Amino acid sequence: VTWKNLKAAFNNQAYQLDGKLSDFTKPFIETTLASENLTLKTNLNISEGMLNVISLNGQYFDVAFDAAGTAELKENPFLNLEAGIAGDLKDLTKVIPALKEKLEPLNLTGLYKLKGSLQGNLKDWKNWQLVLNAASPVFSVNGYHLNELSLTLNQDKQGTNQCSLTSGIYGG
Repeated sequence: VTWKNLKAAFNNQAYQLDGKLSDFTKPFIETTLASENLTLKTNLNISEGMLNVISLNGQYFDVAFDAAGTAELKENPFLNLEAGIAGDLKDLTKVIPALKEKLEPLNLTGLYKLKGSLQGNLKDWKNWQLVLNAASPVFSVNGYHLNELSLTLNQDKQGTNQCSLTSGIYGG
C-alpha cells in the first residue's frame, strides 16, 4: 500500500504525507511528513508485539533531530529509545515560543547538540533510566562565553546518579 501527496491541516498549518506499508504479517512503514517548518522521515516495523523505530529523523525550523529504539507493546510495555537534537541557541524561541519571554533577555548564542537515551517500563515512569549528554563548542549568555561546554546527567530509580557541568572560560 502506498500513499502520496495526502494533504491535511492542523492548527492552520498545511501538511503533506507520503509513504508505504508493506508486509502485513510484520508491518513495515516508511513515511515522510512535511510542512512549512517541519520535515520528518521515519522507518518502523511491528513484529511479535514490538514496535521497532528503525529511524526517525527530520528538522523543525533549523533544529535537526533523530531517534531510534523499541517499544514492547505487551502487558508490561518497555521503552528503549535513543534520540538526539542539534541546533543554534538563537532559534530556540522559534521552536518553543512559550519560552520567548524568558529566553530573549538572556541573549543566548552558540550551537548545541544533545544526545540521550531513555529506558523503562511505560507504566512506571518514576523508575525510568535517563542518560543525557549535551555539548556546545561556544555557549554565550549576555556576551559571557563558555568554551567546550559539556553537561552529563544520569538518572535511575528516582534519583540522579550523576550530574556534571564542565567548561572552559573564554579569555578574549
